[in-house]
Amino acid sequence: MKTQLNKRISQFCEKNKVQFYWDYREQLSKKNINLILDGGLMDFEDELWNLNIDYIFDLENDFINNVLIPEFEEGLKASGINDMYDYLRDFIIIDMNIQELIKHTSDILCFVPFYSNYDCTNSFDTLETSDYLKQVYKRVKKGVNKDDFMWEHTNGAYGGCLFGFIFSANLMDILELKKQIKEGKKVFIPKGTQYGFFSSFQGAGSCFEKVTVNDMFVNIKETGKNYNPEFDCINIIADCELSYSFTDVYGCSSDFADNQNILVK
Repeated sequence: MKTQLNKRISQFCEKNKVQFYWDYREQLSKKNINLILDGGLMDFEDELWNLNIDYIFDLENDFINNVLIPEFEEGLKASGINDMYDYLRDFIIIDMNIQELIKHTSDILCFVPFYSNYDCTNSFDTLETSDYLKQVYKRVKKGVNKDDFMWEHTNGAYGGCLFGFIFSANLMDILELKKQIKEGKKVFIPKGTQYGFFSSFQGAGSCFEKVTVNDMFVNIKETGKNYNPEFDCINIIADCELSYSFTDVYGCSSDFADNQNILVK
């Protein structure tokens, strides 16, 4: 009889999960976004659980008092169960509803920096004298106009700058892109994507007013006799992960860049 009761309670709790409610004004903090990007949703869920342990206890008690005991009291008594609270608590399923919380978080600005064996660029460089500029432009020339490329460089490529694209995306898409870029070969950059030069170490950058003129694919890791895949590569980095962020330098948020359909192949 007790086995049948357990099965009924378990099935009932599976269909009636106790769910967190998040106010639409709730936003993930920079710290929490970094926690998710660094360790994934499970690490964030563990921290969220620990921070809300008293609230979770209250949710469980309310569910037991108002739902489970009225539904199963007769069967519990017939099975000789006296401490209904401790017994029923083991069946309750708490849904922290993290997806809903993430939906409330504004789109996040991202940077796609171009790393190179030639290090970086600065305001003294020209396309003729800089191996970094020559190599990077060769990698993006299918979608980037040369004059626009150098206009961005002239207008803000101070010490230690890297060329890169910027875009905004929601957190779930960024998590997926970061996962894919570890195994993929190319990143799709659509026409109209903003680009420029930025230094997250010096806290400086160009205007990021110029945009790609064509759709294009760029290699995640360059190969061939003129390239070293370990250094000649790209990445996708959320703004809040940077030492000096775009927000720090420009006083901006995700609306500094448009949402773009960045894809990894």
